[in-house]
Formats: sequence, C-alpha cells, structure tokens
Amino acid sequence: MTSGLGRRTGQRVRRSAGRGTYLASVSTMYRLLREHGETGDRRRHATHPARVKPELLATAPNQCWSWDITKLHGPAKWTWYYL
Repeated sequence: MTSGLGRRTGQRVRRSAGRGTYLASVSTMYRLLREHGETGDRRRHATHPARVKPELLATAPNQCWSWDITKLHGPAKWTWYYL
C-alpha cells in the first residue's frame, strides 16, 4: 500500500477499488487510522522554544541595569508609568 502514501484517505479507498481490491469503506479507514493516530495534519509545524521572561531583582541601587524601560507596571490593573 505504499502507492497510497501522501494521499487522502478517500483517494486511497477509491484507488484501491478502481484496481478491483476492496479493503474497507471510507469511514472504516478513517476509524482505523484514528485508532493508530494517523489522521492528524500532515504538514510540518514550526516548533519554537518557549520564551523565557527575564526576572530582574535589585536589592540596592545600581545593581540592576536595563536598556529599555519605557513602561512600568503600576499598583493597579491597567496602570502604567511611562518614562
């Protein structure tokens, strides 16, 4: 059944029926493929590493420097300090 690789399930069933070999109905083929985890998306997906948010902690003056502080979180929700 290597000639059916890369084809949709309906195309595989129709092609095998056209050759005179009936394997199973389209719904049965989908059920069997689903049981083996073969019905997912066939294209490649980009996997990006999780972005780590830097945690900066200063316990005294001049310990922590940053190059881009334009907005600072305020004490309440939706409150920002613009520098």
